[in-house]
Amino acid sequence: MSYSGFANGENSTVINTLPTATSPAILTSNAGAYAITPAGGIDDNYDFNYVPGTLTITKGLVTVNADNQSRVYGVANPTLTMSYSGFANGENSSVINTLPTATSPAILTSNAGTYAITPAGGIDDNYDFNYVPGTLTITKGLVTVNADNQSRVYGVANPTLTMSYSGFANGENSSVINTLPTATSPATITSNVGAYAITAAGGIDDNYDFNYVPGTLTITKGLVTVNADNQSRVYGVANPTLTMSYSGFANGENSSVINTLPTATSPAILTSNVGAYAITPAGGIDDNYDFNYVPGTLTITKGLVTVNADNQSRVYGVANPTLTMSYSGFANGENSSVINTLPTATSPAILTSNIGGYAITAAGGIDDNYDLTMCPAPSPLQKV
Repeated sequence: MSYSGFANGENSTVINTLPTATSPAILTSNAGAYAITPAGGIDDNYDFNYVPGTLTITKGLVTVNADNQSRVYGVANPTLTMSYSGFANGENSSVINTLPTATSPAILTSNAGTYAITPAGGIDDNYDFNYVPGTLTITKGLVTVNADNQSRVYGVANPTLTMSYSGFANGENSSVINTLPTATSPATITSNVGAYAITAAGGIDDNYDFNYVPGTLTITKGLVTVNADNQSRVYGVANPTLTMSYSGFANGENSSVINTLPTATSPAILTSNVGAYAITPAGGIDDNYDFNYVPGTLTITKGLVTVNADNQSRVYGVANPTLTMSYSGFANGENSSVINTLPTATSPAILTSNIGGYAITAAGGIDDNYDLTMCPAPSPLQKV
């Protein structure tokens, strides 16, 4: 309290019982104006004129901190929350008449980056507000890049290596990526049959990080066609060497690269009859090639047997002797007994033919395995 009106240069120290000042305001009284009332002074020399004062309770200051938040690109903003400090009397935000709200300019399609979170709008009878902004951090989304599995044949160039994507937000696709990933494989045109990794890498984007999932390039065996070469031989002669021709090699290769060469076989043996017999190739094994086998034909042609009419003689007026023949050229230890239809020998000489030389002519032999040549010139039948 302040005093005025003392005499003789005196002050409040001379008052027997000092006045006291009171106010109805208490610790929890709301902001506003409250009377301060002086009373109760007693003194031998003075009476008191009491003039009330005013206790003004001003608003407290509450600091409102927008809480920092984060989210992934393309995901809705989280609930924007605030933290409070500076309440009196053990109070908290539940006493605020109109709570502040927090807002951010970031929307669903906002790019990765940082955006302010701004609190504002609080209204209260007893508190003013100090607003401290926060930060909403939008982190990059994660796109999975799958290298697509591929296959090709040995010796053929790699196919175009492609990738599939998943995990885009906002209905986006790979067209939004700043720098697209690329897919590579260590497999070259000369790489052996097997499985080779396809590796995706190198994508760069403002809004996405990348999870790379490798694929597999499978190199399958090429197909080589093995043609058994057609062959021929004469009946009774050993089979010729059975050979094969190849086509379909890659990389300028030839049969020298085959791990296990095919072999060609035929059921025809030394004694097989004249005719056509299959030549069958089989048995090739290789790391890089499968085989398409095309059979050939071994043709056994007829052997050549020479038939010689034997020279004969008889006396004039006697019947011709039996006309015989000699053979040469049989195979497999055979003789004339195998001929289907034997040749016959004839002569124009008859019982009454005059003395002289007459031809004996062999003809008419037929056989499955032999041609018959009547050689040499007709033999003479001598008459004596």
